Amino acid sequence: IAVCLAVRAFTATDPGAIASSSPTSPPTRFDPLGPVFLLMEENDALVDQDRHYTQGARITYLHTENRMPDWLARGASRLSAIGYDPLAWRIGLSVGQSMFTPDDTRRETLIPDDRPFAGWLYGSFILQRRGPSPAGTPILESLQLDAGIVGEDSFADDAQNWAHRWFDIGRPARGWIHQLDTEPGLAPRYHRAARILDDLAERARERGVLDEPRVQEELGRARALCEAARVLTYRV
Repeated sequence: IAVCLAVRAFTATDPGAIASSSPTSPPTRFDPLGPVFLLMEENDALVDQDRHYTQGARITYLHTENRMPDWLARGASRLSAIGYDPLAWRIGLSVGQSMFTPDDTRRETLIPDDRPFAGWLYGSFILQRRGPSPAGTPILESLQLDAGIVGEDSFADDAQNWAHRWFDIGRPARGWIHQLDTEPGLAPRYHRAARILDDLAERARERGVLDEPRVQEELGRARALCEAARVLTYRV
């Protein structure tokens, strides 16, 4: 279990659009939005665990909508859109690191029947677009290509043991000598989300609470998922 903490900074051409903007869920309005900066940390230390997918950090920047180079805009316009009409496009970049460990991180010998020690250091190029479905449901779609490296050059072993010493949250992990071999990797990803508008969300908005019921799916080389969620954000 990894708990996610996220810090987002928004600017928008329409101040009213800030309340309905998120890089992972589609805004309810289609005025062009300004840039988005996202800092995300996922760590199982918050639930007193240290195993499997144990930590992930990512910095993402999404550029102002409808301000892409002409050659890229022409290419993106040729992509088919299924079930909605794209009205806003933007590009983005991301840098991140993920780490994975077995259940027993203090064991120095190889553990053949558990998840191996592994790190993934990567950069991403993001192409994002959004628009309404025929029924008016806001849709957000993202195409992402991750390129990075697995193994010692991901610096996951250094990062984990430095964090353990700095925050005094456990003994050093001793099995990183058995981590996966160093090799490059490419991971294409597809993400699509739909925000469901209902009376409850509208009433919550009137009380200063951003209610985001949504369904989303993601396909990629590393994982595939489909989920439904209701996210509540209180604006202060």
